[in-house]
Amino acid sequence: MSLKESMEQVTVLLDERPALERRAGLTATVTKLRKALDDFLAKAEPEIYKDTKEYAELSALLTRPEYKETVTLDWLNRHGARAGQKFTKGTKKEKEAFAVAMVKAGHAPVLIRELNESPRRKMQDLLHGLTRQSKAQVEATVKALKPKQLEAFCAVNEITCVRNARGTIDRKQTLPHIFAKLGALKEYLKL
Repeated sequence: MSLKESMEQVTVLLDERPALERRAGLTATVTKLRKALDDFLAKAEPEIYKDTKEYAELSALLTRPEYKETVTLDWLNRHGARAGQKFTKGTKKEKEAFAVAMVKAGHAPVLIRELNESPRRKMQDLLHGLTRQSKAQVEATVKALKPKQLEAFCAVNEITCVRNARGTIDRKQTLPHIFAKLGALKEYLKL
């Protein structure tokens, strides 16, 4: 007999004889059954949410290395508070529980959009921050960027990225394009 059939049979039996669950010989069994059903529901409910598209996408974003700076323990707790969740370490298991809670509460689509937009916004903010720096500071900042970061910075901000013969980014030849973009942005800000 399946679980569903057993549950239906118990439901029918209790509908016909409601006092049955209060009988002296059955109270301990009824208590165990309630606890077992509560445990079953507590373990089965997250599994239902783990089969959704939102869970798969959110949990993938939470575990990517490029989002490590964004998805901190503070970030998890700030967003987890919406669903009544509190996290202590930010481990993989806690991130999975966070994803389940967000899908269950209906907040997953907003978080997915926020995480997808955050690298782009970070690069745009970097460009706007460079407008307030001197030429030497801009050169130092660009020099400090890793090649992939510089490539992403140029792509997001529509800056021409010059490559050398080996195919790597030539920072010295890319800098004039960055300064041109900064100059245009400064002129726009003056308006």
